Amino acid sequence: MGKIICHRHGEQSFHEICEHLYSCFVNGIKSPVHSIGILNLRLCANCYETHTFKEINNLSIEKIHNASDSRQIEETLTNKYNLINKKVVCAECYSDFNKKTSG
Repeated sequence: MGKIICHRHGEQSFHEICEHLYSCFVNGIKSPVHSIGILNLRLCANCYETHTFKEINNLSIEKIHNASDSRQIEETLTNKYNLINKKVVCAECYSDFNKKTSG
């Protein structure tokens, strides 16, 4: 996983989120989030449904590695990932935001 330099937290890991969640994040608006673990990606409900991420939501590296059609699965993952307009946010800032907006 990569790192970014956050103006508040310094060197940090980051989350990739769709542009819609990013807009909510910068405007302080809490929105439902779908986490796609295999891609370390967070999506709004619209991106999740529109691009049918449900079909890959439970994939793991082990499942892909052991699948007979692993190349096809990898291609599907890449294509879906590339459909999303992504932004990065500091993991600490995102965590702080979720703590602040969850109460």
